[in-house]
Amino acid sequence: KDGETYYQQFLFPQAIATPNCVIHLEEINRPEHPKALNMLFSILSDDRQAWLDDLGNVEVADGVIFFATLNEGEEFSGTEMLDAALKDRFYVVSMDYLPLSVEKRVLMLKTGITEEKAQKIVSILNNLRYNAKMPISVSTRHSLMIARLVKAGASIREALIFSLQMSKEALEAILLSVQVEMDETKVPEYAYELY
Repeated sequence: KDGETYYQQFLFPQAIATPNCVIHLEEINRPEHPKALNMLFSILSDDRQAWLDDLGNVEVADGVIFFATLNEGEEFSGTEMLDAALKDRFYVVSMDYLPLSVEKRVLMLKTGITEEKAQKIVSILNNLRYNAKMPISVSTRHSLMIARLVKAGASIREALIFSLQMSKEALEAILLSVQVEMDETKVPEYAYELY
């Protein structure tokens, strides 16, 4: 600043020094730099402290808790394998899809669609998710996209076409099952585009 080099403390050391702070390490397996997570090893160890060149020894305050989130799997690009020693410092809680009643309520609250439409969307999506022959992973983020399109005037069928990104063949198979469930007798012509 003004031609001078200076140190500006970032928020993380302040957060770990704040008693009873809850620290969320979001997308922990997407670090900007591979060595960015190294400081966490000592902070999350039994002695709960770390040495920072500009600050010296920084101790984790009483009551500070850490939780981390990540998307794991081959389908998530830009992610790194989480080091086993770092993963070992966390309890693992796997998250499944929301219960139908909760997801329906989320769609209604976040998008303003009717209960009837929310119920229909959630029912169709759960049939896709738990299809024994060809289960499709449809996140809550996707169900919200579908609900927003329906709120804007699209049919549920159209919203599925524009929201789910997959091959034409898979999409046609899904739409056929959706067509039967939605009692649609006429199948409109659509141009499919793989993204």
